[in-house]
Amino acid sequence: MANRDLIKQLKQNFPLRYFYGESANAIKIQIWITLIANLLITLVKNKIKRPWSFSGLATMIRILLMSYVSIQGFFEQPHREWEKRTAIIRFLILYFLANFLFVLYILTTFAAS
Repeated sequence: MANRDLIKQLKQNFPLRYFYGESANAIKIQIWITLIANLLITLVKNKIKRPWSFSGLATMIRILLMSYVSIQGFFEQPHREWEKRTAIIRFLILYFLANFLFVLYILTTFAAS
């Protein structure tokens, strides 16, 4: 019974539309990576207190994978973690804008003289 549920969960959340390699070793590696990803998402699901569906967790982890957000903090309190991230992004935008304006001022000052 557990094997059938595992296979069903893998088919739903990690669809293998095509294989990345043609050799038997490449296919085995892709299947192992899928099993490891399933295990890691299951561990995250068991660690957080807030109820998330497995597919929702898999989708959000896929989206957040390349950002500097605490995964556990985000899944516990998504709004707070997201607000913290947007505040940092706003600060960085203002910082780079101020530096850009300063460099522009310096360039126009030297170009005028």
